[in-house]
Amino acid sequence: MTARACPFECKGVQRYIFGSSRLRQVIGARDLVANIASSGGGDALQLALDAAAPEARSSRRAGGAFCLHAEDEESLAKRFLPEADAKT
Repeated sequence: MTARACPFECKGVQRYIFGSSRLRQVIGARDLVANIASSGGGDALQLALDAAAPEARSSRRAGGAFCLHAEDEESLAKRFLPEADAKT
């Protein structure tokens, strides 16, 4: 069986983090982005995966970027890649 991977990345993260000149706001924005996907687990990504796709695993979780892995290509594509539904 072949495993499949789907990389994801939040766009505009640096612009969001450094959108303010106030240090407190920059630190707060950085923490919010870190809470999306962090290597320590317990982040928003893990909560969403546990609910939506318990069979999917993730790697490279940092800075709003992550990579999902699954054995079943179809379920991964249908859950996370909307254009895959149109092709099948």
